[in-house]
Amino acid sequence: MKDREAAGLIARIAALPGEPRICVPDDADPQRDEHVDLLAAQLLQRFRETDDPQAFDLLVRLTQPRLTALARRAVRELRPGVEAEDLVAGLYARLFTDLRRDRPPVRNFLGLSHTALRNDALNQLRRQRRAEARGRAWQQLRAGECEPDPIAVADDREQAAHLQQLASLVLLVVAGRFARLPERDRLVLQARELDGLSYNEIAVTFGVPRGQVGMIVLRARKRLTARLRESLEVRDHDSPGPAAGGGGGR
Repeated sequence: MKDREAAGLIARIAALPGEPRICVPDDADPQRDEHVDLLAAQLLQRFRETDDPQAFDLLVRLTQPRLTALARRAVRELRPGVEAEDLVAGLYARLFTDLRRDRPPVRNFLGLSHTALRNDALNQLRRQRRAEARGRAWQQLRAGECEPDPIAVADDREQAAHLQQLASLVLLVVAGRFARLPERDRLVLQARELDGLSYNEIAVTFGVPRGQVGMIVLRARKRLTARLRESLEVRDHDSPGPAAGGGGGR
């Protein structure tokens, strides 16, 4: 962060209206860990107590460069198969949705965030390794089979046909629900998931702050997931039940 940007950010934090006020040191420097921890703790506490979105936005602007650097270090070390920006966006999403009040201030924001990011990377790495182990076990099982059983082959083909039909249905449902997302969510999610744009490219393309791109992507994913669940529940409720029999209750 350049000196001019840092000074502007500190001025915005100090001028944040309303209560509780943010205590900003006279020599506040976003490059110093102790100052970042002090300001981040107050901004997070204010957001939790008053639901002030401006406080959360300033928290992101203050801490994102540091958290991204920490996440990149974890990604380089662990290679969990996930981008550093996604780890940071996930952490901010948890902070944004955790609105429990009467919680003690976070005294060591950077340290706790570092631990959280590393744990997220480790969890992702474990999931990746479990998936790879299942794939290897399956390949070994398939490689050790003798002549294929005709009945098993027929079952596999029937199952594949059913899966193909199910996949077509799922694609139709996903496309319909995706089209009904709010325009910005739909465009940003398409740019990220289908076009493969980076967070910086999305910010430039759509004119949104770099720190909000990850939250927009996560919110769009959650909305799409919720709408897909609604569709599946509706289909489940609409499916015909067993035919009424005539032999009960004598």
